[in-house]
Amino acid sequence: MPNDIMTLQDAETKGSLPIQDLDKPLDDKDNLYLTAEKEKEKADKKAAAIRKTVVFVLCFVLSFLLSITSVRIPLTPSTVRIDFSTFGALSAALCLHPVAGIAVIVLKNTIYLLFTANIPNIVNKTILDLLFVVLLYFIFVRTLNSKFVLNKVESDSQSDRSIRDYATICILFAGAVSSLIAGLASVLTTEHILLPLVYRFYRNEGIMYHDILISYQNAFDSLTRHIPFVKRMIPSMDNLKAGLLLYNFPLNVFKFFVCTFASAFIYPLLSSFAKRD
Repeated sequence: MPNDIMTLQDAETKGSLPIQDLDKPLDDKDNLYLTAEKEKEKADKKAAAIRKTVVFVLCFVLSFLLSITSVRIPLTPSTVRIDFSTFGALSAALCLHPVAGIAVIVLKNTIYLLFTANIPNIVNKTILDLLFVVLLYFIFVRTLNSKFVLNKVESDSQSDRSIRDYATICILFAGAVSSLIAGLASVLTTEHILLPLVYRFYRNEGIMYHDILISYQNAFDSLTRHIPFVKRMIPSMDNLKAGLLLYNFPLNVFKFFVCTFASAFIYPLLSSFAKRD
C-alpha cells in the first residue's frame, strides 16, 4: 500500500473525537464533551455581551454627566459654552463600534433635551458630535490598517509589539485631523443652523442678530485689553463670521482634541476589557 494513503486506524486517531459510524449514536463520553463545549461557548458569548454592555453604559453615563457640566472659557462670548461629553461617545465608538458611539450621542442629547428644552443648541451639538466621531473612527481604522503601520508591526514583530500598540498614536492622529475639520464645520453650523434656530425659537425674547454680535464684540474688547497683539491681526469685530472664526473654531478644536486625548488614554483599558477572549 502506498505511503500517502491513510489507514483506517490512522484516521481514527485524528481530531479531538474518534471517527464514528454515522448510523451509530455517540456514547455518553462524547455527548458530555460536546455538551460541555456548547455550554462553554454560550457562557463566553454571554460574558462578552455583559462586558460590552458595561462599557456602553459607562460611556453613556460619563457622556451625560459631562454634558450637564458645560463651562465658559474666560474672555469668550457669554453665549459660547463648551462641554467634553463627546469623550464618552468617542470611547464607545472606538472600543465597541461606531454605532455604539452614535447611540450614545443620540441618547445623551435626547435626555438632555428633556432638561433644557434648548433645541437649537442640541441640534448643533448633535450634528458636530456625529461628524467628529464618525470621521475620527473612519480615519483611525484607515490609518491603523495602512501599509505604513502594518509594515511597522511586521518589522517590530520580534519585539512583541502588536498592532494595538500603535492604536494610541493612530487615535491621536485621527483626532487632530477630525478636530480641525469639525472645528471648521462648527463655524458653518453655527452660522447656518444654530443661529437661525435661535432667532426662530427665541424670537419672543427679543434675541436678534445684533444681540449675538454685541456679545462677541464685548468679548473681543475684553480679549484685546488682556492680549493687545490680537488687535493687530483682527482690527475690529464688525461681523459675526469674524467672531465665529476667532472663538468658535479654536474652542471646538480644543474641545474635540481634549476628548481625543482622553479617549486615546483610556482606549487600551476599555478595549481590552470589552474584547477580552
